[in-house]
Amino acid sequence: MKRVILGALACFSLSVLLTCCKEDPVFDENLLLGRWVEGTEYYRYDEGHTGATWNPGEDVEEEEALPFTWSLSEDRLIHYHTMEGGQVVPQAYTLTKLSESELAYHDNVGTEHKYIKVN
Repeated sequence: MKRVILGALACFSLSVLLTCCKEDPVFDENLLLGRWVEGTEYYRYDEGHTGATWNPGEDVEEEEALPFTWSLSEDRLIHYHTMEGGQVVPQAYTLTKLSESELAYHDNVGTEHKYIKVN
């Protein structure tokens, strides 16, 4: 009986250890720099953690783009959108893919976004 309890305790300890030590993926933020498009929605990520978003499908061109700042830590991408009145609205995403040509992430309700690099 003592062996069974010790065996169960060892299995439990190992499963806790493996679960708690899981590392979040780390993405290279340099791959994020540039222009990305999904449908008619564009995002531009610039050096210095600034950027802009626009949608020609809604008659908004790059010159009229909504500015934002951004941060990337491990797989957590946050956009800080500055609205016309000056208020800052953060939007958080979890990156699932970032390569030289593809960007994919989802928001906290599970909406997926998949972009391709256009420059």
